[in-house]
Amino acid sequence: MANSYDITFTQSHSLLPDGAVAFRCAQDRLAWPWLALPATHPLVLQSLNYWASVETGRTRGTLDPTKWSALTYSRWDCAPGVSGPITCGLADHPGDAFAGDTPAFRLTFFDSDGRFVCRLVGTGVVFRTRDFDRWRDRSRSEVRAQEHRADLVYAPPEALGVERPVECFVAPLGADSPAASAALVTRANGLMPRHPYHGGSGDHVNANHLADVGFQFAHLLHAGQTLHCTAGEMTFLSYVELDRVFTLTQRPNAQADGAVCIEVAQRGKVCTMIKLWVDPVSPDHTGT
Repeated sequence: MANSYDITFTQSHSLLPDGAVAFRCAQDRLAWPWLALPATHPLVLQSLNYWASVETGRTRGTLDPTKWSALTYSRWDCAPGVSGPITCGLADHPGDAFAGDTPAFRLTFFDSDGRFVCRLVGTGVVFRTRDFDRWRDRSRSEVRAQEHRADLVYAPPEALGVERPVECFVAPLGADSPAASAALVTRANGLMPRHPYHGGSGDHVNANHLADVGFQFAHLLHAGQTLHCTAGEMTFLSYVELDRVFTLTQRPNAQADGAVCIEVAQRGKVCTMIKLWVDPVSPDHTGT
């Protein structure tokens, strides 16, 4: 997206000799309500991913605010056990694996005691020549022709790992397809102030929505058991449009590494691939 800097989540940027940027993180939960969630929640991580990559990219000189851009890949790893809220971080380039013209970044976050909390790596694409506004209008118009299933019934909060019905985006698993479901994120339920945590562009279903949806779906697949996400990976192939139903399907894990593999599709087209590594949380587990 083209970016606005009216508000900033990262502060006190310090450009280091090697080109990395050290920064502090905002702590105001009124301005950033998602800080109330656990620091390693996928919704939080993708919110961090957006704000920190954009803001530190401007300091690093790797972001052109006049161009439209989009995230194409995101990967994250979290500290084992419970970590306190993040207070600071470091932004740099992830290295030779993403060399060349591909915009790439790495973000590492720490708590107030300097302990590692999580690390995110991402790549993107810059729309240098495309008439982005006209292209998006055409894409949205095509989706508007799709039937609007505003009557989608969401699964109850306890089945999705959330607290309130307003946080629910995912329907129950299908009786005939126990590894598949449907989801719906709208302009009405997917953005603050109605939603307690989600911000976004309002142009499409954003990465923070998709990370949250994937995590809710993982809870369904684990029969509503409370989960902790230890790592994740998302590949973005096409925009998921707001106000229209999309499908979630669990796919076989070819690597058999314990990840939940999720295919996100809309209008019969695969839009996003999500992998989440999750662990059940014991009843006596406490922390932020």
